Amino acid sequence: MTRRQFPLFFFITCCGFDIVRSTICGACQVEPLPLFLNKRVSVGVHWTKTTSSRAECAAHCSHFHSIRSFGYKGSTGECVAYTEPLTTPADTTYVGETGFNMFSTCASVNHFGSCVTSADCTAAQTTCNEGLCVCNIMHVYSHGSCVQGCSMFGTGFTTFKNKNIDNHNDKIITNVETAETCMSLCIAEEDFLCVTADYAHTANGCILSSTTWYEAPSASHLDSTNFDVIIRNCA
Repeated sequence: MTRRQFPLFFFITCCGFDIVRSTICGACQVEPLPLFLNKRVSVGVHWTKTTSSRAECAAHCSHFHSIRSFGYKGSTGECVAYTEPLTTPADTTYVGETGFNMFSTCASVNHFGSCVTSADCTAAQTTCNEGLCVCNIMHVYSHGSCVQGCSMFGTGFTTFKNKNIDNHNDKIITNVETAETCMSLCIAEEDFLCVTADYAHTANGCILSSTTWYEAPSASHLDSTNFDVIIRNCA
């Protein structure tokens, strides 16, 4: 994997379902949720974008370990990512909307199971983050383990809300509308190896860094309601 490569997505339609194969989540089958036909869920929205197909929508969702489902409207290409797990319409809030349907999404591979608190995460160096056990902020995911040091970085990321790494700003990019775009900019960076990014969700800014969280001094580890820190996983 070179620093210039973008995540790869391959879409195959078979028997009415989409098979999504990507460098993020491997291969998975995207299935409709029949109880949510012509229903738009109103809670747990992570982001909204326009895509060319529901398979592309599912592949974009695979960037985020917190996304549990997505909604897609074929007539407009509207793709909505949700953090709320879906069971039945009675257990969530929704409005009726013709042509807007809910689907399962690719499960992210960089986690160690579900959790309520970090006490539920039994693997070494893991913590509970948005309902999933992931490597804690001082480590990065590598082939089922949490490590400090990657021989090569991949295209997957782990995001921690309300954190940012200070005084290690190798490049600042403005007018970045989504955290996913910030991730893609990190992967595509050619001037240095980007391994950490801060996404300023209140100002649409993306700050790229060649310094990992665990390499930075503790004085650079900040809590902030304006930023989310995006940590790049090993290949």
